[in-house]
Amino acid sequence: MKKLAYTFSAILVLLAGFLGVWWHQSYQKDAAVLRETVENEVNRLVSDEFVYPTLQAFMHHEQSVREGMILWRDANTSVNGGLMRIKKIRTNAYGQPETAEITIIRNSRPIASSHFYYDKKLIALDKLPETVRDSMYRKFGINLRPVFFQLRSVTFNDQYTTAPEEPMTVRIKYISSVGASHSRASFVVTDYVPQLLLGLLPEFLFGFILFGATGFAFLSAYRNLNEQREQLRAKDILVANVAHELKTPIATVGVALEALSLFGADTDPARRREYVAISQTELRRLDAMADRAIDSLQEGDLSQRLVLGNVDLTVAIHEAWRSLALRHHLPESALQLTTYGTTLAEVDAHYWHHLVYNLLDNACKYGGRPLVVDVNLTSQVGAHVLTVADNGPGVPAAERHKIFDRFYRIARPSYGHAVKGHGLGLSFVRQVATAHGGGVEVDNVAGRGARFTVRIPSVR
Repeated sequence: MKKLAYTFSAILVLLAGFLGVWWHQSYQKDAAVLRETVENEVNRLVSDEFVYPTLQAFMHHEQSVREGMILWRDANTSVNGGLMRIKKIRTNAYGQPETAEITIIRNSRPIASSHFYYDKKLIALDKLPETVRDSMYRKFGINLRPVFFQLRSVTFNDQYTTAPEEPMTVRIKYISSVGASHSRASFVVTDYVPQLLLGLLPEFLFGFILFGATGFAFLSAYRNLNEQREQLRAKDILVANVAHELKTPIATVGVALEALSLFGADTDPARRREYVAISQTELRRLDAMADRAIDSLQEGDLSQRLVLGNVDLTVAIHEAWRSLALRHHLPESALQLTTYGTTLAEVDAHYWHHLVYNLLDNACKYGGRPLVVDVNLTSQVGAHVLTVADNGPGVPAAERHKIFDRFYRIARPSYGHAVKGHGLGLSFVRQVATAHGGGVEVDNVAGRGARFTVRIPSVR
């Protein structure tokens, strides 16, 4: 079973690794798609909102631009409903303009700033227009942070050639820097992880369901195989114990028959009656043992096999104790029987006898020495209650819900091999009590040992 557990664990680890690789690859793929989509959208918005209007305005006024000049909205200088302010102009030695620092104003507030280079008609952004950032946040739930580095000079129609510093870096294709240290042509996508994780939610759910279903299947298979192994072991123990117990009555009957034939018992009627009585007692014991084993192993509802009759419940107690006292060499005083109310009830005499016998046998095996067994039979309103208490060590609380299971036996190292059993007696007690419409419980009496309580209805 350990090898099987290791195999199942290894398979689950491999499955977890496969799911981890799958999720990681899906995350990387979605991140790449998001970066490309954001880059395309940013380029489109920047081109529409800023680059083309700025170029158009400066190409129209490049010979007359001056510091402080405002290019108003008209057919040639439209910046989508805003205005463009020339904050500063740098000229060369000949007095010709080289750069102009520009601010785009919309709704009475600046939304972006840039530098325009005259010689090659290039533009460098200091920051993205707020309309672009707002659009990116509304559409993708992400933000854009500028990257502080310089790009080599390119014309505005060229593709960028400098590799991004981070995987989630987007470049604006039509912006150049021409050595300006404050230029911003690259932006890092931030706050994108929640969006990617939300997009991977179906993969996560499928992976968890697959892993959980596989783990549950492996666990169920392992538990079933373990239970089958325990049942096979219990049955092997049952066969060994039954074979051992069968030897005693068989050997006793064999000795009695041998004595009858070899030691002249025919001439001694008293001895002959003694040997015959011993043989009959052992054969009845053997028959009762076979009946208990057969009844305990039968499947299905026992109530369908009951033959009810008006039975005195104390008769089975006396008969069972007479047999057990002889078997365990116990005095009659070891049993203390108390009754309250009527002892007559509608029960199956055969099965009731075996129920009482199993409870008393359990008390004889695990009770203290000298043994004291208290049996109380009480007639209550609508029910008959039988309690059997011994003066043994009792039943541990953790074991009380298990002792009525078939083949289950409490491990008692202090008893060693002195106590024989099959783990069927208490299971049969519950089966008989349930068939009569009642039930059985177990608890411990303070300072006295285990106490079994059987309740059966008085009216069926």
